[in-house]
This record gives sequence, structure tokens and C-alpha cells, in this order.
Amino acid sequence: MLPPKQVEWEAFYSVLAARQLSAAERYTTARWRYTTSYLGLLVNALGWGLAFRAGVGVLLTALMLPPLLARIRAEERLLRTQFGDEYGAYCARTARLIPGLY
Repeated sequence: MLPPKQVEWEAFYSVLAARQLSAAERYTTARWRYTTSYLGLLVNALGWGLAFRAGVGVLLTALMLPPLLARIRAEERLLRTQFGDEYGAYCARTARLIPGLY
């Protein structure tokens, strides 16, 4: 659980990032998915678990999914309140984590 001030700052940075939605679309990765750091976190954690052949690492990566998805939904709610239909249109054409799946 993050301290309240850190949550506020991270929400602030999310809002700042979303203000540049149209500018971000110039980059290919932003067109495919918009939570690139979260996907990177999951791939990194899974990679370490597989590299060391640690089933616990793979299990911990799987256990990271529910809180991560909850955080993505919370950020989406915040950004929808800030940017309304513009952000909704951006989400409709951009995947959350894995292009073509979710």
C-alpha cells in the first residue's frame, strides 16, 4: 500500500501524462498499449522467475496481477473524470496491457 502523498503524486503525474494524449500517439508503443511500465514490470518479474527456475517467482508474478489491474482501473477512473470523452476514445483504440488481448 502506498502512502497517501505518493498516491496523490502518482495520480498527478497520470493526469499530466494524459494531457498529452494526442502527442503520445506519435509513438508506436502508445498506440498499442498505454500502461507500458506495468507490462514491463510483469515481464521483468516473470523473466526473473523463469531465469532462476523459481516457481515462487512465477507465482508471485501471477499474484501481482490483481492489484495491478485494480490500480489500472483506479487510474482510468481518475483520467476519465479529468478528460471525459477524449480519454474514453483513447482507451477504446488502445489496449491496456497486451495488444489485441487486454
